[in-house]
Amino acid sequence: MSSQTDIKNHDPIHTPPTDIWTLLGLSSGGYELYELLHNGLPYAYYERLSVILKGAGDELRRCLGISSATLSKRRKAGRLSLAEGDRLWSVAAVLNDAFVLFGNDLDSAIKWMGTPSRALNLKTPLEMLDTRVEMNAVRDLIGRLEEGVLV
Repeated sequence: MSSQTDIKNHDPIHTPPTDIWTLLGLSSGGYELYELLHNGLPYAYYERLSVILKGAGDELRRCLGISSATLSKRRKAGRLSLAEGDRLWSVAAVLNDAFVLFGNDLDSAIKWMGTPSRALNLKTPLEMLDTRVEMNAVRDLIGRLEEGVLV
């Protein structure tokens, strides 16, 4: 989905949750996504991901590395910057990995994202999404859990 019209018409309540991308109404890759990011990801995706994360808007804002004032400016402008859109996509990618890990059980994935892990030095996966290095650590942990490796 690449146009503003598409995001306004997307209805995640009546869309079967096969992945986070479906719930967001956002592509997981490809040229349309690249173009959308470069043009400024619509702010509605921030709102939608915040809803999916059960209102963890402050955590999501922190993951994007933006202040409340900047978030307010983005809301008024209707778009995120390239870097913010890229970070939002990365947070969604990690959440999608957790969603798949828990057999498409969104509530379990979100609960896990907010639960401290010894494998992450007692931080929650959501707290570990500030940098690419930390995101990779969370994705590596998910991969180990998928393979049945004890952590």
